[in-house]
This record gives sequence, C-alpha cells and structure tokens, in this order.
Amino acid sequence: MTDKLAVHFQKHDKDSIAIVNESYLKTGQPSIVKILNAPEVNPFESGILVDNRIFTEGDAYDQQFVNMGAAGAERYLARIESMIRKYAILESPNEVDVSSPEKIRLLDAFILQLVELSPVPIVGYNISTGNPPDMRWVELLKSSCYALWRTGGRIGLHEYGYPPDGVNNQIGYRCLRYRDFYRRLSALTYVPPIIITEFGPVDDGRGHGWRHFFDGNRATFRDQCKLYSHYIGQDAYVEAACVFTAGPEAQWASFEFDAEEARWLASQYEAHATFEERLGQYAQKFVRPLNPDAALYKHGKALWLAPLMVQGDLRVPISDEFYFENVVSQVWYSPRANMQTIVYCIIGQWGNVRQFDRAN
Repeated sequence: MTDKLAVHFQKHDKDSIAIVNESYLKTGQPSIVKILNAPEVNPFESGILVDNRIFTEGDAYDQQFVNMGAAGAERYLARIESMIRKYAILESPNEVDVSSPEKIRLLDAFILQLVELSPVPIVGYNISTGNPPDMRWVELLKSSCYALWRTGGRIGLHEYGYPPDGVNNQIGYRCLRYRDFYRRLSALTYVPPIIITEFGPVDDGRGHGWRHFFDGNRATFRDQCKLYSHYIGQDAYVEAACVFTAGPEAQWASFEFDAEEARWLASQYEAHATFEERLGQYAQKFVRPLNPDAALYKHGKALWLAPLMVQGDLRVPISDEFYFENVVSQVWYSPRANMQTIVYCIIGQWGNVRQFDRAN
C-alpha cells in the first residue's frame, strides 16, 4: 500500500498535477503535495494539503537568516511575503546547517519566532538526510517543536536511500532516521505530524538518482518506493513522504518522477472516502443532540435567534467549531429537513466557506 506517498514538484508539471487531482477525486489520495513557489491560484483540489517551499536565491542564501536566530525570522518573512499563499502551509528554509549544538539552537529560535509571525502554519526544520550528526542534539528543538504542534504545523525531514541497495542501505541512519528524531522529541514535548518533505530511494549526494543507479528501471524504482511506504505505514505520526521530484530542474533530471510514475502512484492508492465523507463522519464526535420540541428551542426559534438561514430553512448549530485535517468546521441542523449542514473552510482561507448536507 502506498497511501502515504505523495509527489514533490519543482516545476509546475501540468500533466502530473492533473493526475494528482484526478486521483484525489477518485480515492481521497494523496492528502498532501509539495510544490516549489506555489502559484497565486491553487492548482490542486481543495482537500489536498499543499506544502509551499519558497525558493529564490537558494539554500545558502536562506541560511543567513537562520544564523540570526529569532531576529532572522522577521527578515525572512519580509523577503518572501509576496510568495506566501493562504491556501498552503509554508516550508521553512531547506537543509539548514545543523552541524553543531549552536546551529541547532539558532534553528530552534528561528523556527519558534517564524511560527509566531507567519500567517500560515509552518513545516519546520527540513533537515537533510543523515543529520544532525549527533541525534542527541535534536532534543534542543523541543521549544520550536511544541510551537509547531500548537499552531497546526508539521516537522519536515529529508530521507534518501543510498546506492547500491537503496532504502535498506544504512537504514536507520539514512531512511527511517525520523524514528529516532520523533522518539527523542516525544519524550520531551508534544510533537506534530512528520512529513518527509523529500524522499528518494537512492541518492549518492552528487546529483545522481534512481534513473542513474537503477538504469532507468521503473520496476526497481517502484519496488523501492513501495518498500519505503511499507515502513512509514507502520508509524501513524508520519503523514506523508513526497517523492523527489516531478518537473525537475536539469541538475536533478536523474530523479525525475514523470507523468508515467504519477499514474503508477495513483493506481496504487486504495479508494478512500472523499474528504467531505470523512469530515462528515468525524464531525459526529462533536454533535450535541437537538430536541426541536424543547421549550427553549421553540422560544429561540420564535425570536429568530438562530444565526443561519439556508434557503428559508432555519438551522441551528449543534456543535462547537472543531479542526479536521486542514479545515475548521461546525455542524448545523435543520429540524424541518432532519438534515445536518456541515460548514467548513481551509484554515487561513476565511473568505472561502463551503458546506454540504448530511442525512442525520
């Protein structure tokens, strides 16, 4: 099963984006995509969580802001402000320097302040494969980890296999290192979900990916992807792994995840309930039963106290607001139609409220 595998986009490959959208409508998967420099208009179905990595001058340039600690977060956000998208979560700078406890402390301070200032949730850290060199240093991130959890953010990490064996080569050091990361932080604080914001079955660190080491053999590549999916499927706290990369820049051509691979991945997803079906089911946990014959309800109805009118039908809230995946939602009820109306909007997209009816 490959339900936690998702697609990483460098260039905005229209064919692969269309395949992702079609797959989501049919199966409810993938739940997440990552894209560099997300466009102003969301190209993905609204139920898909979009991870927006902003890339301008490069990783080394962004490192200067992280090196400033908390003071750098405001400067970084000011630089990228026009490229932040309300429909997407924002990825923090990529593959930052974590070569010492001092660098880790600066990263912690930077993320902590970034979380407080950002208008959207943050995918924090995005640490490269095999890092930090001493995993005990991860514990220095506990303050920013809690802040990410508190604000609906995520932890981002990179994992690549190594030639010639791919995923199983140096396992625990390269692939599945996230388990030690999670174990150490969860002993100290609340930990948000983890997204493997870059995954590849093989990478030699010199720009050579699966098309180079597997001689372009798609079957070998797919088997390696399924193996990694099997591993991360054992860990509920891993939300997704984004396969690097659709629409690659020239230097990453040997990693290309083209439309044929996107179709293969879509074919592997098991059919899930649609987003609204899942939301409707989850919402029942928060519903307070309403008695339309009760004296207080009749009194309120007579005074038009209920705040929502849908096509002339008075409806009343029967739940508090609650969070589900990337939306905030509330359940309303029509006694006349004996029908629930579930209203929701993606967090941050407050002007785009949607609704659907559900039989009570």
